[in-house]
Amino acid sequence: MNRLQGHRLTFVESQRRAFQRMAWHAGDLLPYAERRDGTLGQYLANYHLIRLEPFMAALGGKTAVTVCDGRGVEATYLKHLGLTVTATDIVPQHLEKLHSAGLVDACSQENAECLSFPDESFDWGLVKAGLHHLPRPMLGLYELLRVCREGIIILEAQDSQPLRLARRMLFPMRDFEPSGNYVYRFTTREIVKAGASLGLPIVAFSTALMVWRRAHEEVHKGSVGYSSRRVFYRLLNLLVGRFGNLFAAVIFKRAPHEKRLRLLRECGFRLRTLPQNPYTE
Repeated sequence: MNRLQGHRLTFVESQRRAFQRMAWHAGDLLPYAERRDGTLGQYLANYHLIRLEPFMAALGGKTAVTVCDGRGVEATYLKHLGLTVTATDIVPQHLEKLHSAGLVDACSQENAECLSFPDESFDWGLVKAGLHHLPRPMLGLYELLRVCREGIIILEAQDSQPLRLARRMLFPMRDFEPSGNYVYRFTTREIVKAGASLGLPIVAFSTALMVWRRAHEEVHKGSVGYSSRRVFYRLLNLLVGRFGNLFAAVIFKRAPHEKRLRLLRECGFRLRTLPQNPYTE
């Protein structure tokens, strides 16, 4: 066994142990429609999913795949909005239950760095807070692009200068998680370079500052604390959202219709047309 194979087995086993320790509470395993924004914690955790709902609903009838989706939140989100969804994770036990209950259309055990699906098997792909669990996150990004025809959506952590400084001074251990993985954070420039290298047409970005805590799950929708904190985060993100910890990117593989771009703008996303290679025209 070579070093890379050994590293991969260690990664798989660490994720399996984390799952078996029930790192997720029972409420974390509810389908999206039942945990959309009923508590402040749910709202913060689903912030970009909620913002993208009008755009995703316009894709109703399309096929989609989710990766690193052990809880099935992203898959049930897409299913709820009318897409035909295949949910995947390296530990698929909970996904199998969702499939049996009819909450997802199909499920599969998949290593996100090496998906078993043929090229362009799906219209869209979605990953939320999953790529950073991989030893090679960019490989997972490219695999998702490979198996999708129209585009992909990634919702991950952002890497910004203020956050790097805060981690260095206050949270030096935040670069690693208890399951053993390094927390890989993305930047707009990184996605632009990756898209330009592949000759892709356009990407859309959104960033935000949202701080989730388990205690936020006790702040219920309709309460004064819930409403006031949502107002606080709205004002905070008007000021410093560009430097926030949440990063969302919609990456198109084919030039989209103007209606879809308009929906993304209405969802608060910034559009970036990618430079095209003049030597391939």
